[in-house]
Amino acid sequence: MAKASSAASLSNLRNLAAALTIAGLVIGGEYLFRHYVLFLFPIFGTLLVNDMLSLFLVYSLLTVSLGALLHTNWRQELPSVGQALRTGLTSWSFMIWFLALMLSIVALPIADRFLWENIKLAMVLSSFRNPTVWFASLSPILEAVSLVLVNGLFVPIAEEYLWRGLVQVRLVSRLRNSLT
Repeated sequence: MAKASSAASLSNLRNLAAALTIAGLVIGGEYLFRHYVLFLFPIFGTLLVNDMLSLFLVYSLLTVSLGALLHTNWRQELPSVGQALRTGLTSWSFMIWFLALMLSIVALPIADRFLWENIKLAMVLSSFRNPTVWFASLSPILEAVSLVLVNGLFVPIAEEYLWRGLVQVRLVSRLRNSLT
């Protein structure tokens, strides 16, 4: 009985450690890429586009590396993501979310500026800046496309996989065992 209890306790600790490690990797990786890696590349139109590209890179790296480490069955995962997107794009309920996304691109920056304009926080940024600017004349189009594709589509899918698929499963497993 004692061996079974200690094995369950060890499993609980491993699940908690895995969940906290993944959460730390996501938070730390996003900070690192958005404050350092962002400035290594030439600027594609504006820094906002580079910010979206750095988000795409960090979430791609995290999703693929953690998926490989945890032996994710990508042949099953990717078609189910594609099916969910296809279902969403062909239903009218998706249109409400698409319109909300478009409205948020206009409304949220205004609300953000109103709420947080006077708050200044210390932040460590890379001192290196790549001075090269590519596609400066296309910057408005690149901003809109990168916001919709990266922030509106790719990052939510990657976060769902990382948080609900990896972290939440381990935390629920940990909590379920500790409550019984």
